[in-house]
Amino acid sequence: MDLQSVLDLCGIEDVRACDLDPDGKQKLWDSIKPFAQPLVKQSKEHPLKFYKCTDKQAAFLKTVRPDIKTSVAKGGNRTGKTHIGALVACVYLLGKDYFIGSDLWEHIKDIPVPEDKGRTIWAIGVDFDAGIKSVIWPKLKMFLPKSEGTGLVWRDYEKVVEYTDARGNKNTLRCKSAESGRSKFQGASVDLIWEDEEIPEEVHDECYQRTIDCAGHIIITCTPIGEEGKVGTITWLYDLFERCMAGERAVSFTTFSIFDNPHLPPAEVQAAVDKWSGRPEGRARLYGDFYQALGLCYYELDPGVHFIKPYQIPNDWMRFRVIDPHPAKATACVWLAVDWFNNLTAYR
Repeated sequence: MDLQSVLDLCGIEDVRACDLDPDGKQKLWDSIKPFAQPLVKQSKEHPLKFYKCTDKQAAFLKTVRPDIKTSVAKGGNRTGKTHIGALVACVYLLGKDYFIGSDLWEHIKDIPVPEDKGRTIWAIGVDFDAGIKSVIWPKLKMFLPKSEGTGLVWRDYEKVVEYTDARGNKNTLRCKSAESGRSKFQGASVDLIWEDEEIPEEVHDECYQRTIDCAGHIIITCTPIGEEGKVGTITWLYDLFERCMAGERAVSFTTFSIFDNPHLPPAEVQAAVDKWSGRPEGRARLYGDFYQALGLCYYELDPGVHFIKPYQIPNDWMRFRVIDPHPAKATACVWLAVDWFNNLTAYR
């Protein structure tokens, strides 16, 4: 743990380690070492008890409540949205009693964790390697208790964690890959489902059904860059967003911007802004906004071949006007009009 993290852990907010030279850092560490070392040890053993939410993460946690079925955290890259998904999954696994007296208590005390029974939690990635193995599983390993005798049982091969909480409930968190198809998501009753990134709609619909009989909840964390990496596509998640904007109360969206994460170095934030500004997906990667990709419809267009000098069009020539309001397939009517025009001119 670096010195700045220790200062944050100790609540020393008026000193920034980056402003000190090596000698100054050593003197500062020597002065706080007696009370900092026990805190550092505890924070490593129980990291979530010392986790400090960003303002946007705290706002998202307020949406995880009984009257909201689906809470979505859409955000740019490195904005803290995946952290908050893993955090909620861990709260359901460990139980809220685990957090009493911790920094997180005020933020999670109203989350509707069913405490009168054993709980089932699913953490779903788009695929196994890039979703579960590289993102979800490491996040859970980072957040859950590390000390001996925690009661956690890690089944790494199956990507399953089991835990008996303070009330004696036997809880299970299971990682699942959306690429296995909807048939692998049938038949269970699930208290919380965390979907990381946008999974196929039919799998999401099946997940929704798993939460009905137990009044469970769904949280989704994603960067809205389109379905299966197809940049700019408008998907089922956007339809859900429109329903939320239209007043559907069972759905909530919280948008995370790269500027909402105070832990990112300012130079890196500026580098990301420089890289993505002006590019179609920049709004999604920086600000977590849905967007419609713009660009060439005709990729073989050659100005030297297909462009001519402007001239006055004779009044007796046929004219065409194309209006295409479709939000996702902006070239469909254009190609139809071109085919129609080509068929007409072939007979002239």
